[in-house]
Amino acid sequence: MADPRRARLLDLLAKKGHLELIRLLKAQQTLREEFNDVQSLITSIQQLREAHQAFTPTLGSELQARQHYQLRLEEELVILLNRSEFLGTELTQIHAKVTSLLHKKKLTTDFAALVRDHAKQAKELAEERRANAFLSGKLQHT
Repeated sequence: MADPRRARLLDLLAKKGHLELIRLLKAQQTLREEFNDVQSLITSIQQLREAHQAFTPTLGSELQARQHYQLRLEEELVILLNRSEFLGTELTQIHAKVTSLLHKKKLTTDFAALVRDHAKQAKELAEERRANAFLSGKLQHT
């Protein structure tokens, strides 16, 4: 394959990687926002749980309502903690993919520049050889 075509192909691969990178960064931002929302909900539920534990019921129905409410808070807290753990894992995986794509894009771009430089040097060398051949042919005819 000709070097300019190869360099163009490598540039296109780098652009493809860049588009994938943009998609992953958007997904990462969405996950980070959801992760922050879940963390704030966890904090709110923990505060509600602490405030509710301070309440001392005086009647049996209040005790039953307190236990029911406490159980619901615990269930929601477990669900949110599991969601938080899942989102944290997803964020870690996306971060690893982003890092990998950035590295791959840099390598591809650097290699395309190297191929482009090599093609330019080969072209200059060929032109120099043609000029030398032309001059040496002219010198032999005189």
